[in-house]
Amino acid sequence: MLTKVRRDIKDEYGVRLRDELKANYLLRPRGPLKDKGLGDGQRRDIYRRAMRALTTVSSAVFAVVIDKENMAGGDPFAIAWEHLIQQLMIRSESMGHPIVLVHDDGEGERVRMVHRHCREVGVTMGGGNAKADLLVEDPVPRRSELSYFIQAADLVAYAAFRRVHRRKKGPRRCATPTCGRR
Repeated sequence: MLTKVRRDIKDEYGVRLRDELKANYLLRPRGPLKDKGLGDGQRRDIYRRAMRALTTVSSAVFAVVIDKENMAGGDPFAIAWEHLIQQLMIRSESMGHPIVLVHDDGEGERVRMVHRHCREVGVTMGGGNAKADLLVEDPVPRRSELSYFIQAADLVAYAAFRRVHRRKKGPRRCATPTCGRR
């Protein structure tokens, strides 16, 4: 399904299948979208199509948002990954299926360390510690430009961030007269 959506986007907007779709590139035409001449509405349509495709290819989608400014302490990276692993543990145990964690390349060693800690020592759940037994193997890093799923995760992370950190009221910078109207 993701490939079909990407083909439809290619046919309509000229965005090649191998072009990486990241929220940052769709917000402001950057990366491979820079020279495509896509307007705000077109980039928004691409974003919405990609997000809608997730409802058919995924059994669950979630993201972790950390408010670094209001944290009492600790490493935001480790806290976010521990919370993510906790959610994956709950999911894998409720389904009775093991999960392999595939993540965006770049912080592979740190992700592996947090993952191993959670698998061996456990994470706090319901007042006690639970081991991540159904999270098998070490996490697998993937370059986002080579994976539609990693690109989709980037779009989901942006959606979660926007849900928690709403835009401030006031005039929006927009190229179309109907931008921001519902």
